[in-house]
Amino acid sequence: MTKEVKAKKTEITDDEWVLTQCHRCMAECGLRAHRVNGVVVKLEGIPDSSVGSRGGLCPKGLAELQVLYDPNRVNVPLRRTILKKGWA
Repeated sequence: MTKEVKAKKTEITDDEWVLTQCHRCMAECGLRAHRVNGVVVKLEGIPDSSVGSRGGLCPKGLAELQVLYDPNRVNVPLRRTILKKGWA
């Protein structure tokens, strides 16, 4: 018995550029994020920006996409347990 696997077509429902700022360092460069279906797929500097690197992005800013989707990223607040351990 063979199963037919139908290829699922990915439909683009949301495709836009979002203007924001990079907060990886104190320069806070202008940043454009390309979002497709709610997922950021590309980061670019804003060429007309007057803050930070004035249109470019440093390596920290370009790596922000990897930081955003890191599987080991902490997504919830951690509970402080130092008082239960007896440290004060």
